[in-house]
Amino acid sequence: MYDSKYNLTEFEIYLYVTALDYINESLGCNKYTLTEGITENENKYNNILVDLIYKNIPSDTLILDSISTLF
Repeated sequence: MYDSKYNLTEFEIYLYVTALDYINESLGCNKYTLTEGITENENKYNNILVDLIYKNIPSDTLILDSISTLF
């Protein structure tokens, strides 16, 4: 994640790792990486699941639009 091609700050890495730990612990497994289906390196560790966990997406957006459109 520290590779320069991802252009991530230490704080963004922290948010990703913390979100991943939360998902793995709440589901009781560790088979998820949050990068499945992401093919562009610059987006690999910045994705909507992290935003959903930290509530970075306004709630009115989630009410007005289907979550599938956000993906």
